[in-house]
Amino acid sequence: MKKWMSILLLCTLVVSCLGVSARAEQVAAAPSDFVFDTETGEFSFTANDPGIGYYFVRVYSASSGEEAAEYTASSKRINGGRTGTVTGKVSLDSIGWGPYHIKLISSAAAGTGILSPEPVVLEAFYGVGGTLERPEAMALYGGDRVQIVLDWWTLCDYLGLNYMPQVKITFWADAECTREQYSDIISTVDLLGTLGMNPPGIEYIWGYSQIEGTGWMYETNKKEGEEAETAAEPQGPGPMMGRSGTTMAFTNDIYTYTVSEQLPAGTWYVTVQALSGDAELQDSRQSSAMEIVLTETPAAPDFSDEYSVAKTSLWKDPQQMDMPGANPFQVPERVDLPDSQETGAILR
Repeated sequence: MKKWMSILLLCTLVVSCLGVSARAEQVAAAPSDFVFDTETGEFSFTANDPGIGYYFVRVYSASSGEEAAEYTASSKRINGGRTGTVTGKVSLDSIGWGPYHIKLISSAAAGTGILSPEPVVLEAFYGVGGTLERPEAMALYGGDRVQIVLDWWTLCDYLGLNYMPQVKITFWADAECTREQYSDIISTVDLLGTLGMNPPGIEYIWGYSQIEGTGWMYETNKKEGEEAETAAEPQGPGPMMGRSGTTMAFTNDIYTYTVSEQLPAGTWYVTVQALSGDAELQDSRQSSAMEIVLTETPAAPDFSDEYSVAKTSLWKDPQQMDMPGANPFQVPERVDLPDSQETGAILR
């Protein structure tokens, strides 16, 4: 008799545990009818489960092909515990161009043992009908080597848009840029991994060095006719207060090409152009051409040899604070600035 009672008690406990497990795996009902106005940021949805503790509507950039880890914009916390229509608004001031994920996130109330449902996701695109800003660049060349440096202000403007495009670097055989000799497409998204900020975060630094041998040393913000700086620079990225410029080598946003079968010695005209990866955005205009000369003479591996400089028409050196840097949308003399264009936004 006691044996049967023990078995019955054990079965009761197993059934009870299974019931708890089943309840613990219960998922709250997801909201429905999610509507988002891409122009105003206003939204509405239907709450279907009073077991939801709160909601957020958040906007994430997806311009690099993957959803960003941090949201770009967010609603205030929306209290749950009810059903019916819910409305609210997200400020779109920080939204740039390109694809975004608009997510309605539901969080089940704490202590209920109920799981949160998957977010409801809408796909949006901002900047529809826009043209990417024309990039600017500088060429440092000597012997059989040329290095193309992307303008820091250009890169900052792309960063401010949350849209880092590919850039096509083209070598032309003629000044009219009708006969292409060689081209290369680079990704500016890759530069984000080495992007720094000048503490306490007042300007962006795209990569430089003051150590001899890391690259051709370029003197920034040098006035026309001014003698070259002869004083020794401090080693490493130390403070440089009280000067308008510095002597440094660009390190990250710099692309090196040497004489080869594809790019023989001779005179070449180099342009840069930003390429859109989305049908809703237009490629930038092609930059003005930089005339360079490459020879068969091998360039010095330690960059101790002389070099020449060519720039696109709107190149601007990094500004000098305690370190060289740049910020978004600070140079009005640019072609196709985003603020000068009328663009739209759509849900895909």
